[in-house]
Amino acid sequence: MFIRYALSGLITALAAYLLDFCGILSGSASLHEGSDQLFVAGLICLLAGTAIHVLQSGFMNPFLQGFFDLKRMFVRESNALQRENERIRTQTALPFWKKSLLRHLTVYTLGGGSGLILCSLLLLWSVSY
Repeated sequence: MFIRYALSGLITALAAYLLDFCGILSGSASLHEGSDQLFVAGLICLLAGTAIHVLQSGFMNPFLQGFFDLKRMFVRESNALQRENERIRTQTALPFWKKSLLRHLTVYTLGGGSGLILCSLLLLWSVSY
């Protein structure tokens, strides 16, 4: 998992650096503005990856369970929907696929966000010298 994280971070940093250095990413703006945009995009990716990780860890389950209970109290489900939900709960492949997808999404979002922030710092360092 760490290898995927490092590779996604390095590939993102290299691609963003090349795009910003060639002027494709920021257009006619200065390198400072381009690095600021990359830094904000990196923070957003890190925030999304962290949110996915927290939801996947089960930390928010008691909080979210309260909302599900409120929904069940106010919104009635049809019998067909209840049967379909029960059929989905008994499947074993779907939860495994969802867990694998969320794990990969977490790694790639965190790696991409780290790569964008690294590229932003490299751009600022190259401009200052």
